[in-house]
Amino acid sequence: MNSPVDRLSAALADRYIIEREIGRGGMATVYLARDRRHSRDVALKVLDPELAATVGHERFLREIEIAAKLNHPNILPLLDSGDADGLLFYAMPYIEGESLRDRLDREGQLPIEDALQITSEVADALAYANGLQVVHRDIKPENILISGGHAVVADFGIAKAVTVAGGDRLTETGLVVGTPAYMSPEQATGAVRIDGRSDVYALGCVFYHMIVGEPPFTGPSAQAILARHAVDPVSPVSTVRSTVPLGMDRAIAKALAKVPADRYATAHELAEALIRTSAEQPTAPGARARVGSRPWVVAIAAVVLLFALGGSWSVFMRGDQVIERIAVLPPIDLANTADQEPIVHGMYNALLTELGQAGVTVIGSAQSMMRYQGTDKTVREIADELGVDALIEPSVFWVGDSVGIGVRLIDGRTEESLWSHSYDADASNIVTLYRQVTRAIAGEIRVALTPAAESHLASERAVNPEAHEAYLQGRFYSGKLTQVDLERAIDYFNLALKRDSNYAPAYAGLSWAWVASQQMGYVAPSEATPTAVAAAQQALALDSLLPEGHHALATAQGWSGWDFEVAERGLRRAIELNPGYGDARADYSHALLVLRRFEEAELQIDSALVSDPFNVKFQAFRGVIYENTGQTSKAVAEFEKVLRTVPNHPVAHTVLADIYHRAGDYAEVIANMSSMYAAEGIEEFAEALRSDYEELGYAKAMRAAGDRLAAMSEAAFVPPMMVATLYAYAGDSDATLSWLEKGFDGHEPNLPYIGVTPSFEFINDDPRFQRLLEGMKLPGARAGR
Repeated sequence: MNSPVDRLSAALADRYIIEREIGRGGMATVYLARDRRHSRDVALKVLDPELAATVGHERFLREIEIAAKLNHPNILPLLDSGDADGLLFYAMPYIEGESLRDRLDREGQLPIEDALQITSEVADALAYANGLQVVHRDIKPENILISGGHAVVADFGIAKAVTVAGGDRLTETGLVVGTPAYMSPEQATGAVRIDGRSDVYALGCVFYHMIVGEPPFTGPSAQAILARHAVDPVSPVSTVRSTVPLGMDRAIAKALAKVPADRYATAHELAEALIRTSAEQPTAPGARARVGSRPWVVAIAAVVLLFALGGSWSVFMRGDQVIERIAVLPPIDLANTADQEPIVHGMYNALLTELGQAGVTVIGSAQSMMRYQGTDKTVREIADELGVDALIEPSVFWVGDSVGIGVRLIDGRTEESLWSHSYDADASNIVTLYRQVTRAIAGEIRVALTPAAESHLASERAVNPEAHEAYLQGRFYSGKLTQVDLERAIDYFNLALKRDSNYAPAYAGLSWAWVASQQMGYVAPSEATPTAVAAAQQALALDSLLPEGHHALATAQGWSGWDFEVAERGLRRAIELNPGYGDARADYSHALLVLRRFEEAELQIDSALVSDPFNVKFQAFRGVIYENTGQTSKAVAEFEKVLRTVPNHPVAHTVLADIYHRAGDYAEVIANMSSMYAAEGIEEFAEALRSDYEELGYAKAMRAAGDRLAAMSEAAFVPPMMVATLYAYAGDSDATLSWLEKGFDGHEPNLPYIGVTPSFEFINDDPRFQRLLEGMKLPGARAGR
């Protein structure tokens, strides 16, 4: 007779490939299996044959479907269930990591802050399920999985399904559904009415185990343990751990009360009581919450992402506390899968965009806030550094068709958690989810939404999840600006459009990626501009209120088409639709720069930096404005700041070379240009430049470098502005003008800067130079600064 695993493999051969046994418990054996249809690993759990024989198969499968409806980031979802050749099975995602049991077996006792965090996250899952009248009935360390440092609860609804389906036959066999060491007295006595307070009791037992190193009641047999649950008082935890506050002993005692009515009504109440009492005495003298270790312990569960943000006109008050300036930390990925970074970053970016479009002021962008990823700085230190009153810790979750966002607000002075909430949805409703979270936050911080913002947030738009996921990948890679990453971004945006040809954000992203590719000098404008303009126009045809669409079209038409009147209208419209759109303000500042509206340019870049002070791109843009408006010392200071963050930043080295050229400090010119070339991966070019400078002197070295780039342009695209700059440094006006004219003929996007760049002042009076400015509809350089 075939073994159960052979029967299972044969019965499910068309759906799963059974790879190996990975666990065994009182109710089920667990196998690692490969889901053929979805190409993913799953944990396939097969009910013990003896237990399965006592339950009604059809009733069990009906009851387990209740668990399948649970949708929460801290609950491991039920993917499948059925009867395979008489064997009852169910499937859940296979989570890399370990169970709480594994960690307890290894460490014995856990740090108090870790125990609090795990308890808070399990409590969030229990509160959600109990609120839907679903009781777990078997909370124990084996059913708490630790993934990415966060807790996910498994086997929700299984114990109830077995109990209900087994009925009287289960009692007759003497089988106990549940785990004696963590089982409430009423569950042990077979009470008919079991509610969420039974889960509160079990969670109290698990917390006790994490602190003490063993469950609150032990004994030589299951019967002995169950009897102790019903009769014995719980021993104070502080007798074992002197660092435990007395208030925590009281909270545990209430959770483990013999009568359900004497316990906390919900798991959330238990978690909040434990957290509150933990503040009575720190784990160690002077201990402070740090970002890297995430011990701010609140019910973040897959998702406590609290964006509480405010501006000068928007104030959040709690009692006599006023919060005006908020920053959002990098999100916690509760799925913790290797390929999840672009998705997590994309969800973070998308949420910040929705907040900005609703008129909520956000300090810091997704890009610049990554400086705090895994940092050891405390909440107070970060708040002081950013000049904010509070911080938001977000959590995000995307597994299969389920997505979740959690938000938590933390006081920047006291490091106290002020508010937390979690939201979830099907992946097709992710845009609606962003807007739901945004609306909730706006309501909490009392933002007066404009009619336009109200209309935007009220609109619901279903999306193709595969298209949106590809779009998030594209957004992630387009922000890196390397040639390989921009090519990858373009591929992802095209994939998104293949999945949904009417997805406006993907058209806007595609447009911007092509514009960035030509601005970085990776592709010729003749290749990039038509695609960029067409994609942006299509984005706006599909969604005329899309800020990114207006930004993309303005950038493509302004810097590639040199139509700065149209560019200005588009950029102003993008900022109007999303006042917190820093990238649009930064690009607008440079449009104003080439139009020689210097004061306005500074105002726009300063505004971008007020809301995003550590954004390296914005800092570099301000440095360019300083240099081109004669504020040399400020420009040098700004670029030195940039290089401390990004040592080989190409814009910083390029502009510093220009500054040192005009100052006659030629060694510094060579050093900065060499660094720039090395960063671009052409170290041999940098070596040749240094060697020529030593042997030939500055002017001849610049001419030789220009000749080398000119020769390279015959085989591959080289931005004419790069060649023209080298000839300008060599003092060769004719060669400089010839290459600038080549840039004009090819519509090079960076050519408009020649009207303000000091290094081209030596050809200001040349009619050929003035014709170039006139052809780009730019003010004459002779107008002065």
